[in-house]
Amino acid sequence: MSTHKWVIIGTSNTVKRIVELCARVGIEADGYPLVVARENPDIREELRRLGYVDTCVFTSRRAVELVYQNSSEDFKSNIRRCAVYTIGPSTTRRVHELFNAESTHPNVDYSSTGLVKLLTGRILGRTALFSSVKRSEILVDALRMYSQVLYEPKLYDLGVDSQVASRFIESLENSYIRGLVFTCSTAATIMGGTSVDSSIRIVAMGPRTLATLSALGYNSLIPTHSTVEGVVKLIV
Repeated sequence: MSTHKWVIIGTSNTVKRIVELCARVGIEADGYPLVVARENPDIREELRRLGYVDTCVFTSRRAVELVYQNSSEDFKSNIRRCAVYTIGPSTTRRVHELFNAESTHPNVDYSSTGLVKLLTGRILGRTALFSSVKRSEILVDALRMYSQVLYEPKLYDLGVDSQVASRFIESLENSYIRGLVFTCSTAATIMGGTSVDSSIRIVAMGPRTLATLSALGYNSLIPTHSTVEGVVKLIV
């Protein structure tokens, strides 16, 4: 059995992309997509309350999909006409695919921090933030500074799939693990009350994840850029 295998833990899309890129550059990696989206059952009502907006901010592909699936045709037209900002290129592509709308994302820092920097100083007008509940809490203070009105419809929150989490915890008993990569802070919370061998390297994809792991007593590495490519460049 290989002694050089990395384990990637987080949301399904990001885990999948990191594992695939690892394979292309010759890194062995297993994925544990243990972070799941728990949708607000009243999402249609949340979106129905929105009036006309000047700016939309999307922080994930899932947020784009939920807005598309649950909003009116009038609001979809509004999105095509307004200024749209996203957290990264994957989310930008999804906005284009579903809404046929153009959007802007940070150049390299695909994180809440990068998004705040992108929006700093802009006049956003009436703004809708489409995000997980957890990430919304990080962004709202910054967005309020530049928005005339800020809408925060509750779309979904992030939780942990207990079955996948159990398989991941069991995998920590194996001696072949070279390192762990956590793609988000929700994934990192699984390490509470868990210990790993000191030889195992731990990587946090972004600053919030780094802070979560630090609070749990883990020293972590962080890539120069919070991207799939940045992670793989760090662990190669």
